[in-house]
Amino acid sequence: MGFEDHWGDYSYWEEDHDTSLSGVKVLFVDPGNGINRHPAIEIQGSIFLMTSQQKRRGEFGYLEIPEGEGGLKCTSFLNLNQRFDYESCTIINEWEYLSSEIMDEIYLELNRLHPDIVIEDQSEDEYDEDWNYGDEWSY
Repeated sequence: MGFEDHWGDYSYWEEDHDTSLSGVKVLFVDPGNGINRHPAIEIQGSIFLMTSQQKRRGEFGYLEIPEGEGGLKCTSFLNLNQRFDYESCTIINEWEYLSSEIMDEIYLELNRLHPDIVIEDQSEDEYDEDWNYGDEWSY
């Protein structure tokens, strides 16, 4: 598959909180297949991975996600070309919510690339702000 990102040394938590949250969190997942751990998002049972490879900027099917969005410590590129089944991935952790503005861009691109994914509810009213992350951040 050619994924060569190394997220093992990634610093996980950003303290900034956006007031216009989308209800979609950045996840840290291992999709298997030798790809290893990556930040990702889940939409309607599909997982879409992010890469830190700058060469993906402007490439078809990759959306640039700026540093700070969803707790990302560096600019990342969401690969909407390839999706994984949520049930087949190992969810390692959840980070922060993406902004509604970024999710609007993602939904537009998803509608073009994957018309079979029905976006039922593009926002959530409740957020789990009291989640206790404890010492889960040390791998």
